[in-house]
Amino acid sequence: MRSPVACFRIALLASILCFVAASPARAGFVVTGSSGTVALGGTADISFYIKDIPTITIGGPAYDQLNNFQFQLQIIADTTGQLQFVSTDQQAVDFLTDPKSNYVFLNNSLAAQPPVSFWNNVSTAGYTADTVTGGDTVTGSNATFPNPSTFDGSYLLLTARVFADRS
Repeated sequence: MRSPVACFRIALLASILCFVAASPARAGFVVTGSSGTVALGGTADISFYIKDIPTITIGGPAYDQLNNFQFQLQIIADTTGQLQFVSTDQQAVDFLTDPKSNYVFLNNSLAAQPPVSFWNNVSTAGYTADTVTGGDTVTGSNATFPNPSTFDGSYLLLTARVFADRS
């Protein structure tokens, strides 16, 4: 039999603070998160995606540019402290260089360069390891969200790994 934490449905796992450098007065970024189930003693990856909602102008749609972001994720729905982020050295980083990941700064990521520096730290705000921080900066020209007529979707912003502790 699974406890509520064992089948924790991660619909709204974290509050994300995404500070982006974008064109003034046109920031139209939408960040969404995936969902999943974590069994006691298991891990799960939760992905967050970013999409640009263009500003409509007389000359056509105007797309925003993103050249860096910082984030803080905090688990707020777990009152038992069993759900927690894994340590930064166990967090996923393969998405930074995997062409299939559609990572927002793919082939243009400062954090992906050795030593990988995407994850800053895991800390405790209310429960054990309930907060993780990190971010990335573009190494070349700004990442520009393409016209939806050529790409209709979102870019991967990050994938965070959580653990459901048995204790």
